[in-house]
Amino acid sequence: MRCILRPWFLLILVAGCLPASASAGPVRTTHSGWAWGDPTPQGQSLNGIEFSGQTGYATGDFGTLLKTTDGGRTWKGLATGLSEFLDAVRLVGSNTVIVGGTCALRRSDDGGKTFRRLPWTASDELCSGGIRAFDFPSSNVGVLVLRDGNVLRSADGGRTWSRRTAVPGTAATSAASRVEPTDVDFVSDTTGFTTTSGGDIFRTIDAGNTWKPVVAEPWSLRTVTFPSAQTGYAAGDAPAVLKTTDGGATWSEIPLPADAGALARVRCADASTCVGVTTGGDRLVRTTNGGDDWESLAPSSLVLTSVGMPSATQAVGVGQDGTTVVSGDAGNTFAPVGGVLTGQFDGLRALGTKVAYAYGPFGSLARTTDGGRSWTENDAATSNTITGISFLSPRVGFVLDSTGQLLRTDNGGDSYAILNTGTAQVPEAVRALDAKHVLLVGPAGVRRSDDGGRTFKPNVQRAVRSAPLFDVERTGSTVLVYGPKTLLLSRDGGRHFSPMARPGSGRNKVRVDVVSLAGPRTALLLSASGPLYRTDDSGRHWRELAGLGTEVGYTVRFSDAAHGWVAVSEFGSARDAWVMRTSDGGRTWQPQLIAQSAISSQGLAAVGPLGGYALSRENRLFATTSGGAAGRVSTLSLTSPTRRLRRAGNAVRLSGRLSSAKGGEHVVVSFREQGSVRWRFQDVVVASNGTFTAVARIRHTAQFVAQWAGDATQRGAGSKVLTVRVG
Repeated sequence: MRCILRPWFLLILVAGCLPASASAGPVRTTHSGWAWGDPTPQGQSLNGIEFSGQTGYATGDFGTLLKTTDGGRTWKGLATGLSEFLDAVRLVGSNTVIVGGTCALRRSDDGGKTFRRLPWTASDELCSGGIRAFDFPSSNVGVLVLRDGNVLRSADGGRTWSRRTAVPGTAATSAASRVEPTDVDFVSDTTGFTTTSGGDIFRTIDAGNTWKPVVAEPWSLRTVTFPSAQTGYAAGDAPAVLKTTDGGATWSEIPLPADAGALARVRCADASTCVGVTTGGDRLVRTTNGGDDWESLAPSSLVLTSVGMPSATQAVGVGQDGTTVVSGDAGNTFAPVGGVLTGQFDGLRALGTKVAYAYGPFGSLARTTDGGRSWTENDAATSNTITGISFLSPRVGFVLDSTGQLLRTDNGGDSYAILNTGTAQVPEAVRALDAKHVLLVGPAGVRRSDDGGRTFKPNVQRAVRSAPLFDVERTGSTVLVYGPKTLLLSRDGGRHFSPMARPGSGRNKVRVDVVSLAGPRTALLLSASGPLYRTDDSGRHWRELAGLGTEVGYTVRFSDAAHGWVAVSEFGSARDAWVMRTSDGGRTWQPQLIAQSAISSQGLAAVGPLGGYALSRENRLFATTSGGAAGRVSTLSLTSPTRRLRRAGNAVRLSGRLSSAKGGEHVVVSFREQGSVRWRFQDVVVASNGTFTAVARIRHTAQFVAQWAGDATQRGAGSKVLTVRVG
């Protein structure tokens, strides 16, 4: 490391890191209009992959479904309307894809543009048995094998199902049995094979009415595949592959390399070229001579769970945290698709629609200059946790760490100057107004620099100098600094501040959690107790935005007076990475599901009417240019014939309507009684005509809100607040 002395600072050179590689475009998340920024192509673990030529599909955790049309080099995300675990996928040509998990089963006949539910059971969340494996040998015929060994068959593309003979030796035929089916593969509408954990392969030639044992091994079998009607492969918990060349009548054992061990899955491009993945996911095995010889290799340091072959010269492996590797030489060598930043991040700050920064422990600092499509890591010159950043441009910015050290860069992070803050206290936040004027906020008061950070002077106003403060918001020359019980507003770039009233009165004034400045006179305040407030006259008047419908919001970011997000710790009974979106200033809110892990408390940024960035607590980065919405617009209304109850404790009947409903959608109806900050909710199901009903018993005047998270084709929606008075 080379250091150069300057009159008033020490310049520290920092080595930059290469950017994480990415696929051709951002992969949209499964549930909303947010897209993955890091890892790339995406970060959900993948469990299954199948190809029809160069078109392939991969299923994964949290309802994830990806599609490629170039043999796995680039991917896009598809919306299934599911958040359940998906581990199986089957193709009938390149446009018909069937995906499934424990209880869920979905089919698309238009290449993943739309999906329909295949109703083998009443619920996608709860079912008896659960899916173990399925296959569709043709467009109309499907076979479903359940975990208990029961077999279902469809002759109409999955619209209806009928029971067939259960797999012998499983719990469906003997309640005490612990043997389970493991895989199924049909070579025609009537001829198929299934493997079991008991080491058996069973064959049927009459569409599942009769099963005949053809193999009985002393070890569990996990996978079976037939690249042709006569040639098939099976493998499991032994260092060997079983092969048949006579349509499954007889099978022979072929040993695997000693370091390969058991196999979880085998897939083939033709009768001679196959690739398998080990049960531990640390190895792939391949053959190019019909299984006479197998060799093993380790193409990834992360666990691989599934493998597919677009052609005899291509192979694709997928697995943990979205790991994807591709081969162009039949599995002899592999290259990763995408990448992942090495740093840990817990905060996010946007500079504009194209530029944003993520920061966190050990000086981790990453930047995007293409709207979140890709990120480059260029850590700051500190080994401590970065607690705040403020960049004026991609080249000029300030970094504050947990020891109180303040750094400045003028070359995009290639080097940093250590600045003298003029205090032994550790500031809570930094905000640069321009290249000369910089504010340091907290833990008590405000310090200001007029010379680019060379020197800082404290604000000596009585209301400012000892005020406990922890953050700062700015729009133009308007600056708002705040703490748990203090709001201070400046109209002259932080030279002078005036107290700004908090919501409430007297002892009931709210405690401040997060503030977002949406204009010179407009601010959104999220209180520590949960309610969200808005002022449009610099704090002279505040009103609560009850349409949010929850008290579990924990961060708020608005780009202007109309558009913004609130991150919430749950929506209804779901605890994932939920945000609530408004485009009408907070009157109504649309739930948006981004990922599994909750959004970081400093992990939201809003830019313009439609732009935004998000950071999850699992170190995942996301971006949107659509306001987080995807699909057709939907509307949601809520009414009641009773707007006033004469007697406390009586029931209120609520009626709602969801536009373009198909039936079965789940709407969350929330309500809160006067005098309480706590919202209660009901999960109600929408009828086929779009209507739904909820009933609530209230003792005090109550506010009601209905909200819907959307599905695979429509974006979510929220109703206006409905008030029912008591007395």
